[in-house]
Amino acid sequence: MKQQYKGWFAFFLLVVLLTSTIFTAPVKAATLGIDSISPTIVVNDVNNQININGHNFPDQSKVTIGSEAAVVTSFSATLLIVRVPAGFAPGDYSVTVTDPNDATNFDSRPNALHVFAPTPTPIPSPTPMPGRPQIVIDQTTINVHLVRYGQDFTLNVSLDNAGGSTAWVSVRG
Repeated sequence: MKQQYKGWFAFFLLVVLLTSTIFTAPVKAATLGIDSISPTIVVNDVNNQININGHNFPDQSKVTIGSEAAVVTSFSATLLIVRVPAGFAPGDYSVTVTDPNDATNFDSRPNALHVFAPTPTPIPSPTPMPGRPQIVIDQTTINVHLVRYGQDFTLNVSLDNAGGSTAWVSVRG
């Protein structure tokens, strides 16, 4: 190569290197994404934990359930563990993960979490069966402060027949 071209080549290379260091474009963080959420159903009578599996979650990611900010108890690039507090209002909620440094970097799953109130367990009432006795304890009494280890004590029990026929009681002493 001729000497004259070597000088121009060196000058051109120097200009390219200086330009690239001065005008570097900011590098945008990788787009985060939600792959799955589990469980998708919780009951609001206790604190619950949901796992949000995904990719490119930045440290200190923000999570919202509906419009409520959620507490993230564990962070990683692929898993966020989030607390859903007891008493959270029943309903269907979207779950959104947002980059704390770039509000335009987020992902949301509509109707991803279903919160239910607990279903009360009905207490069955005793119903008499025709033709059979049904013994029900009406009342018991015991003088607790007089009960001593190794000694006899008196327990008074009042029974009632709630059934449809005569009940025979045998007491052993």
